[in-house]
Amino acid sequence: MDNTPPFHSLRAATSSLVVSLLVLLGLGAWAGGFLPLDLGQATVSDPSGLPDDRPIIPRFDLRDSLGTVQQVGGPSAGSATVVVFLSSTCPISRSYLPMLGRLHRAAALRHVRVLGILVNSAEDSKREFRAEFPVITENSQPAAGTLRGCLDPTHVPEAFVIDLDGRLCYRGRIDDHYIDVGRRRRTATRRDLARAINEVLGGRSRKLIRTLPVGCLLEVPSSVAKPAASVTWSSHAAELVQRRCGRCHRAETPTPFPLRTYDDVAVRSRQVLDVITRRIMPPWKPRSEFGHFRDELRLDDSELSLLRKWLESGLPRGDMSAAPVAPEYPGGWVLGEPDLVLSMPDPVTIPAEGDDIYWYFAIPSGLVDDRMITAIDFRPGNSRVVHHASFRHDDTGTARLLDATDPAPGYRRHGGWGFSSGGTLGGWAAGVQPWRLAPGLGRPITAGSDFVLQVHYHPTGRVEQDRSRVGIYFVADRRGLPGSGSPGITPVVEIFVGKMSLEIPPGRADLHHSAEYTLPVPVTLHSVLPHMHLLGRRCRSWAVLPDGRRIPLVAIDDWDFNWQGQYHLRKPLNLPAGTRIVHEAWYDNSAANPFNPHSPPRRVTWGEGTSAEMGLLLLDVTTASPADRKRLIRHNWSHFVEQFGRLTENR
Repeated sequence: MDNTPPFHSLRAATSSLVVSLLVLLGLGAWAGGFLPLDLGQATVSDPSGLPDDRPIIPRFDLRDSLGTVQQVGGPSAGSATVVVFLSSTCPISRSYLPMLGRLHRAAALRHVRVLGILVNSAEDSKREFRAEFPVITENSQPAAGTLRGCLDPTHVPEAFVIDLDGRLCYRGRIDDHYIDVGRRRRTATRRDLARAINEVLGGRSRKLIRTLPVGCLLEVPSSVAKPAASVTWSSHAAELVQRRCGRCHRAETPTPFPLRTYDDVAVRSRQVLDVITRRIMPPWKPRSEFGHFRDELRLDDSELSLLRKWLESGLPRGDMSAAPVAPEYPGGWVLGEPDLVLSMPDPVTIPAEGDDIYWYFAIPSGLVDDRMITAIDFRPGNSRVVHHASFRHDDTGTARLLDATDPAPGYRRHGGWGFSSGGTLGGWAAGVQPWRLAPGLGRPITAGSDFVLQVHYHPTGRVEQDRSRVGIYFVADRRGLPGSGSPGITPVVEIFVGKMSLEIPPGRADLHHSAEYTLPVPVTLHSVLPHMHLLGRRCRSWAVLPDGRRIPLVAIDDWDFNWQGQYHLRKPLNLPAGTRIVHEAWYDNSAANPFNPHSPPRRVTWGEGTSAEMGLLLLDVTTASPADRKRLIRHNWSHFVEQFGRLTENR
């Protein structure tokens, strides 16, 4: 007989219902981006028992982008106020807009205001910013500048949490998504701002908590006259900035802002000083003296010293009438107007979430004659979603047939192009600048063929569109083309070195993987391009001659998946038949690797997707004769097919 009183069952059912509702509310708040993913992983902690050092922020009334007056500081009827300083020209600021919009909507349910302060921006920047939360433009309201002086932010973005009594409880980063300028985790693991809000709402805040913000440094305006200096913009810094920075930092490129004029540098001088001192910029990855390359972007010691001296001495102008004029790039093309511009036929839509997409576009070239290509300039239509692009030409129509089977523009697939006809034409990634091949060299493309563009897209968290273009530059001399009867232009061949039987167990922090390829014919080497994904930490390549001598090709000691390059040798290198090309790579598949796409770490093998891995080396070479070229192409293709077979076995 059951002696349990009836109200016990009712109490148990009610308790279960309450627990379920609390769980659902918690999951809903987390999905909205408000609660931390893992409270135990947050940086903010309860400092109870310590003296209260939280400053009182006086009241400011600021008008937001919708005309609503927002109170910041002072006693407030709301539970708390979050202020985030932002900038329309800082890519890290822009990347947090969707997350801050979600935080704004979730926080409003708990009577917390989330406001953005847009610094050093024109009034119309709000529309460009596309923020889904209240934004106050600093330049339009003197009180916003006074608030900035009171809170004294050092970076954008930098977040501040003020409680209902006007006490500043938190200042610092939003989360740990960004490790440094230009370096970020796949997802955040420590949600500091959300944790700080919860500390305030729970009454557990007793001390000002600080974390180090990561973003663009805020400039400190100054009207103090600068003394005369020996290093000036006009005589020294202008030429250096235009040569080392302006080629990339200009309009119509993926870079977030231009660096061409005095004013371009002056408004972000602290940021420029920081990134050059830490050698983050210019972003040149190859190890010094391990190979020698054309137009190396790194600042040598004398250039760094000169630029730092100018920045630290107050940016003296000098005689501005004598300053060099920044180079112009007609239409935004760094090599001048292309001979042929090809565009994706229609814009494509990239979903907000999901796996990476390899999308192929067969674009008719319209060529009526065989031509030689000396350079290709790729212009991503949307640099937020385009990770890299590769180029081929197809003279059989196979790519068009594959396109016809996909209802969307182009065709999507993993595991290669779907055809082996035509030939490779190079590629693009962030950091790759277009260069003309040396005189006498070219990449052949046949009349009537399709230019096939492969674009690697990665979702950004919101629906995006892209319509990219390529600019093609032809060799003016048509000798050396099929049927010309003249050997004037030597075709460039791209060869592959890699071992696809790559397997990285979970937890391995320093796995070594090597690949070799033996040249069947003599070649002349012109450029190298190493490639890895997010687990890659470092790599190096060299050539081992038949007599045992080793020639360094390229080494990268701090691999960055988001900044890859093709490196053109300063002097072409002749390698005899029988030379072994060796490529070594090291990977970190541990939980300590901030770039690890898997949490917890899991087994990773070779694959095209960003969460898979690679370890390959691509080389641009030429041969002494057409017969050697054909033999090399067949031999290297066999090497690729053999490795692809090992890949399928490994799975």
